[in-house]
Amino acid sequence: MEALDWSKPLQHSASYDLVRVSVIGDTLHATVRFSGGCESHVFELVENGPLVRSMPPKQPLALVHDARGDACREVVVESVHFDLKSFRAGPRGLTVLSIGDTLLPYRYD
Repeated sequence: MEALDWSKPLQHSASYDLVRVSVIGDTLHATVRFSGGCESHVFELVENGPLVRSMPPKQPLALVHDARGDACREVVVESVHFDLKSFRAGPRGLTVLSIGDTLLPYRYD
């Protein structure tokens, strides 16, 4: 079995700006800005490195943007939401999520 190489990006992501990000309950809410407007864009929340076993544990994450070949240039601002239950790692109901330069506490039962 080959170990994952976390030094390389897992997949290609089209450019975007992360305008705002927050955690409410078990959901990550993000506002993203990108250029497009002619196609439906897809965002996926993925692990961006191994879980850091600290107290509380920290999980690096990334939003991967699939522009689906959209070459239009309109500035689009969109809200995207992701279920966080698969990122629960702390035995005390807390995992810190790291997205870019932002650290977000994710509390759960």
